[in-house]
Amino acid sequence: MWSKNDSYKNIANNALMSMGITLFIHTLIKLFYFKPRPFVKNRVGIIIPSKIDSTFPSKHALLVFAISTSIFLYDRFLGSIMWLLSLLAGFSRIWVGHHYPSDIIGIAFIASITSIILDKISHLNNHFIRQ
Repeated sequence: MWSKNDSYKNIANNALMSMGITLFIHTLIKLFYFKPRPFVKNRVGIIIPSKIDSTFPSKHALLVFAISTSIFLYDRFLGSIMWLLSLLAGFSRIWVGHHYPSDIIGIAFIASITSIILDKISHLNNHFIRQ
C-alpha cells in the first residue's frame, strides 16, 4: 500500500499506528487483568500448543482487527474482505481452544474503536494542515 498514491500511504500509516496503539492497550490490559485460557480451565487437549497466560486480550485478533478496520474506513470492499478474514482468524483462536468467544468480540470492539478514533484524529490533522 505504501507504493501506491498518497491516500494508500495514509491507510498504511493509520493501520500501523492503530496496531501500535492497540499493542499498547494489550500490554496495559495484561498488566491488570488475568483470565485463564479455555484449555487450562477446562483441562481439555488443544490442537496447537500455547502459553498459559491470560486469554484476554488476544494479540493475534487485536492486530488483524486493527488493520482490517483501518482499511475498511478507506476502502469498503477491501476492508470487508479483510474483516471477514479477521473474523476467521478470531474464530480459529476459539476453535483451537486458546480464547473464549467473548475475548474475540471484546478485542474486535477495542481494535475497531481504536482505529476509528485514530482515523478521526487523522482527518482533523489533515483538515488543520490544509488551512
